[in-house]
Amino acid sequence: MKNATLLKIVSLFIFLLSAQFSFGQTIITNDDFNQGVGTWTSGGQDAIWYDLDDIGEHSNWFTYNNCTNLIDHVFLLRDNSNAASSIISQTYDLSGYDSVAFEYDYGVYSMDSNGEDWFLEFSDNNGISWQTVKQYIRTKDFYNNHCGVWGSNSKEVVTLQSSDYTFNSANKFRLRIDASGDADFLFVDNVVVMGNTDSYGVDIFYEDFEDDTSSGNANDFSGTDEINNIPWTADEQGSANRWEISGGKWKGKQVYTPSSLTTDAFSISGYQALQFQFFIDYKGLENTQNEWIRVFYTIDSGLEQTLVEYRGEESDQTYTVNLPSTAVGNNIVLRIEMHHDNGGDEHKIDNIRLKGFDPNYIGPVNLFFEDQADASQSGSTISGSGTSATNPSGITWTMNDPGGEVDVMVHNGDHIHCSELDGDTVTWETGDIIISGYTNLNFTVFARKIEDFGSSDYIKLQYSIDGGTTHCNIQYQSNRY
Repeated sequence: MKNATLLKIVSLFIFLLSAQFSFGQTIITNDDFNQGVGTWTSGGQDAIWYDLDDIGEHSNWFTYNNCTNLIDHVFLLRDNSNAASSIISQTYDLSGYDSVAFEYDYGVYSMDSNGEDWFLEFSDNNGISWQTVKQYIRTKDFYNNHCGVWGSNSKEVVTLQSSDYTFNSANKFRLRIDASGDADFLFVDNVVVMGNTDSYGVDIFYEDFEDDTSSGNANDFSGTDEINNIPWTADEQGSANRWEISGGKWKGKQVYTPSSLTTDAFSISGYQALQFQFFIDYKGLENTQNEWIRVFYTIDSGLEQTLVEYRGEESDQTYTVNLPSTAVGNNIVLRIEMHHDNGGDEHKIDNIRLKGFDPNYIGPVNLFFEDQADASQSGSTISGSGTSATNPSGITWTMNDPGGEVDVMVHNGDHIHCSELDGDTVTWETGDIIISGYTNLNFTVFARKIEDFGSSDYIKLQYSIDGGTTHCNIQYQSNRY
């Protein structure tokens, strides 16, 4: 008989006890420039820390364009002096983040000529070299005199993914203008850099259109999302050649009047950060001001805000963008707007997702981990020590060797081999593991080999809490659990 009590499998490799605990989205920097330059430095004479009270002759421009997103002090970038027309962040350690969101308010003045643009750039070597994250091209990404995203006073947010950029301890950001002269301005204010661990986010809303049907080629249709059954309505205005669900996607063709898919209000209470994602399939579009996909959001009873706008035709892709750090409240409404201006224009939208980052959740934490690499035997006792997030000194464990013809040993320095027990019992047991404050405990063990089990042979995984009753979590017995 091969018996094992508490936790002993014929050949053991890795033990892992994990849990969930609190961790928030990290705001790495938040600079409003009112008391100084914060974590930023000027690259030279054409990047000026600027008091808006001194704007003088340009004050009418601020009033006319309702630039309420720029307050008190800002950075003013001008001309095209390369580094001297830029602001550069201090070095940030972005190691370990799955995504990083860069948000800021802006206004553009006298950026009215072809070739006038600006860049958001990223460095993974302390500014020795720079990678373009986004180039802001006039008519494609902004128009002259705009304040905020397409003149909406909304914050600009750009999300970087770890799959596309190297996050390390030598990261910097740079904003650089490429204008025509000293009278062409980019105003920058309220810069926030946020780090997220994406895999620990929670899907609040997700729609893949797989189980929804439309009511014809160009009629309104509706559905509910896959996560929380949140209702949404696709409301076609005017005329469209196609306004339907086709092939598991929301399809719009020749949508000559702006038309939208809008969700009902749904809860975002308790989430520290929000991230929007969707897939766009483009066809037949041009880079004109009348072809777009726009995403809007409304928090509680506030004003509708523009999150992002995509104009013209790009490669089919999934877009991910964080909502600004100010997007907090109890409820949110999402609206995605589509518009075309010629007969070949077509968009297909899929996999609409809103992810929330819960400050009370970061996913698994290893409360105990052991790979048997330090296991050793002294007499009839095999022992070792596993690592633990709650005990820096580690947690010891022991296992008995019944002796005789029983074959129990540390094998190849990475697992424990146990066979020929013939009625004896082998017990593998840890010391106390601190679990206070943790929820959703999960135990994982890897069995390299289980063979020749008879009907009376078994493996039990057991636990006790605070010295109480021993509970059997799972029992493996002759090919059944």
